[in-house]
Formats: sequence, C-alpha cells, structure tokens
Amino acid sequence: MSLAKSFSGRKRDSSVWNYFEYSASNSSTTCNVADLKTGGTCGSKLTGKNPSNLKKHLQACHPIAFQEMQQKDMDKTAEKVKCMPLPASSSSGSQTITECITRRIVSWEASSNEHQCRESSLISFVVDTGYPVTVVDNVKFREFCSSMDSKFKIPGLVFML
Repeated sequence: MSLAKSFSGRKRDSSVWNYFEYSASNSSTTCNVADLKTGGTCGSKLTGKNPSNLKKHLQACHPIAFQEMQQKDMDKTAEKVKCMPLPASSSSGSQTITECITRRIVSWEASSNEHQCRESSLISFVVDTGYPVTVVDNVKFREFCSSMDSKFKIPGLVFML
C-alpha cells in the first residue's frame, strides 16, 4: 500500500477509535476491547469504518466501554466549547438585531424553576449536539426559541462559556 493512501481520508477524531483498529487491506475494523471471559480481546470484525456502526457495537456488546467512550466525547466537546473565541461586539453604540431580540419586557425570572429548566436544556443541546456555542447568538436560532417560548430569555454567549 502506498504512503499517500495510508494517510488519505479524514482524521479519525472520534473517541470510538480508541477501541478499534481499521485494516485498509480488507476494509474491516477489528474490536480491541478486552474480553474478561476469554482474557483476550473481543476481536469482532466489522465491515467498513463508520463510527456510528462501531458505537452501536460498543453499546450492544461492551456497555462499560461505551460509557467511557461517551464520557471522552463529552469531555472533548466541552474543551472545544471553552476554546471558542467570543464574537466582536458592536462598538458603534447602535443596537444590533441580536441585542434587540434578546431584550424582552416579559420573561421568566432568572432564578425561577422554569427559566433554569430551559437554560439547562439549552446547555445540554449545545454540548450533546456538538454545535458551536455561538449558535445561541444566531438570530434565526433566537427567533426559533422565542416562537417556542416567548418568556424564556436565552442566555448570551458569555454565559455559555
């Protein structure tokens, strides 16, 4: 196999690859999770290298390894969120569309159970989906959230970081 072919394709950045090894020669992926019954490794061969299929194998056959992998992915996502730069604010003194949308007269109190529940759901949405934190400042996203619950004041990017 040529050197160019061995390095071609996307980088495998999913934590699932800590548990598998891909063989380009036969286009299969081998599970390397320790099998406590036999003392060796699982050794299951899966066709291709789709991370979703590999995750399904872990979930079905190795639930502890699957939980570890999920935790690693969540930690990695949290690190990405921390490293995101803040958007530049408007220095002209005029109000932006985002600032206009976030300003509401009637809204849930920040300490209320309703607000905290929605805020927690929003944080889970950003972390679990892997969307950038800047999605909370997107005008269309704010319009969507407002149409769902006009009393919920969406926290800005500074709160999310």
